[in-house]
Amino acid sequence: MKRLFTFMCIAAIAVMTQSCEGPAGPEGPMGPAGKSFSSITKDWSVASEKWEYNADDCYFYFETEVPELTEEMSLNADISVYCWDLSETEDFQYQLPYIVHERLKDGEVTNPETGAIEPVYIYWDRTTMYDIAPGLITVRVAYSDFAEDVPPSMDFRLVIHY
Repeated sequence: MKRLFTFMCIAAIAVMTQSCEGPAGPEGPMGPAGKSFSSITKDWSVASEKWEYNADDCYFYFETEVPELTEEMSLNADISVYCWDLSETEDFQYQLPYIVHERLKDGEVTNPETGAIEPVYIYWDRTTMYDIAPGLITVRVAYSDFAEDVPPSMDFRLVIHY
């Protein structure tokens, strides 16, 4: 049985590695014309003091007008929004939604088992997301602990492929 399996494998490999030789056939008919492709890019900044607060749903937001964003685009285009992190040493862009895990030292406690002094931290997440509508992009920032801390100044980039 093992010899039969080995023989079948060798035979299959031999058949697959043989190529058919002969003249090439005629070229096929021309296909349909491709769809045209365009894109729009828009950059903007939101200063910390420009964020507005929605107290009912506990998030900050900023609306940016984009007159080029039609209803057809808002339904069918590939739309992405990026947040820029422009530091002195790095230049990153993150696609939204983007979640940042944060922590803050909030004092110290004595470990009852070891007697060692250990730091106490507060943890939370900051989520930056966006909504689209014809002619408008709304960027939102929400905190997992529902804090009302105003978000920092942030830079954004909108990219629309249609």
